[in-house]
Amino acid sequence: YKLRQGVKFSDGKPFGAKDVVFTYRTILDEKTNNASRTELDAVKDVTAKGEDTVVFTLKYPYAPFAQRTVLPIAPQHIAGEQDVNTGAFTTKPIGTGPYVLTKWSKGEKLSFTANPHYWGGEPEVKKFTMAIIKDDDVRATRLRSGDLDGAILPPNLAKGFADDESKKTYAATTYDYRTVTLPTHNKVAGDTAVRRALDIAVDRETMVKAILNGDGKPAYGPVPTDSEWFTKGTERPHDLDAAKKILDEAGWK
Repeated sequence: YKLRQGVKFSDGKPFGAKDVVFTYRTILDEKTNNASRTELDAVKDVTAKGEDTVVFTLKYPYAPFAQRTVLPIAPQHIAGEQDVNTGAFTTKPIGTGPYVLTKWSKGEKLSFTANPHYWGGEPEVKKFTMAIIKDDDVRATRLRSGDLDGAILPPNLAKGFADDESKKTYAATTYDYRTVTLPTHNKVAGDTAVRRALDIAVDRETMVKAILNGDGKPAYGPVPTDSEWFTKGTERPHDLDAAKKILDEAGWK
């Protein structure tokens, strides 16, 4: 990957290939407490080629690599001098984004100010506070009352603001999905016939309509069906009769 030129961290120091390598190698290190490591199973090594090029070597072909493994990059000159699990950087981060974290009241709110070194130009909004509100309905109520200027809401609540001319709604697609993972070492769950039968016995379309109010798509794996890397024709339609036939032929009762 070729890195964007002229990018600086929020402390004014230059961003380079060494920072990308440091970030990924640190997360790949088993001593690091970071949930992102599970997304990097395909990565064998990360190396720098000069100041502006990073090379990823994979253990095996992994089509959605670029879409699933993007991470915020940490500055080696700061994070590399601290304990990655307990150092001050974990609560006072420095990055390359448009804003800088200035205050963090855990469980309550985070305050940000514009990053004067941002490569995309200083943002028009100079500062803002993000309230931590776990309940979706409470966020929607506070947004409607004017207590909040904006909020991230699930589709069903966001629809309630469709006719509100004072607000704009933006939709974002994600790689987020829900799945049931069965233990392969189990005599029943590990049987290929059982797994195939369960797969087509699940009515994905109905689940999307009933649980997500239609705001989603059936998933047949970790890669979304509208991704350029999804192999068309691998969708498995809901078919109870076929599921029963598979179990019967395998001798399951």
